[in-house]
Amino acid sequence: MKRRNFTLLILSLGVITILFLSLIINKGDREDFESENEALREQVNALEAQIEALGNGNIDDETVEELNTIIDQLQNEKNTLQEENEQLTSQIESLTTGTNTQNDPFMDDFVRTKIEDLGFDDPEDILKDLVENNQDLIPYEGVLGGTMRWFQDHCYILTEKYVLGYFEDGHISGQALLRYSVDNNQDITWVILDAYLDGEE
Repeated sequence: MKRRNFTLLILSLGVITILFLSLIINKGDREDFESENEALREQVNALEAQIEALGNGNIDDETVEELNTIIDQLQNEKNTLQEENEQLTSQIESLTTGTNTQNDPFMDDFVRTKIEDLGFDDPEDILKDLVENNQDLIPYEGVLGGTMRWFQDHCYILTEKYVLGYFEDGHISGQALLRYSVDNNQDITWVILDAYLDGEE
């Protein structure tokens, strides 16, 4: 109850502040100013009386109920926004961490288990090796000053032995079928089995 009374007190003080600001903004016309000043004084006095009543616990039940309803509505809106924020945060995390299932349409649990047997908890580490250490495997030169490179978001692990790779230089693009093998130190060796440029016959 004390917490709600404190909240009501803060709301009332906020209303008083707004009233005084309104008074300052609208004091251009002298006669209107005097009239508004008197009206505002009456409203301020009424609010001060409500604040005093709050302090004494004598505010009428109807006013308390109305203010409590407003507080409950604001609390519900806050809770709803928090839930929506948590849902969006969860969706973002699922898209930016771990293996993106949209980038692995061919990978099932069997393939994932085979890759784990090779020593990789995250299959994306295999694609990272291709992208970071094996740009020279691309069998085509870039054009118009572009440089051919692999794009991890468009490379797919097919099995524990094969990857479908995508490369481009910003002007032309292509696909490659690669075979990879892993030694006891988790070092990966890559071999291109076939490749082509998009649009080629």
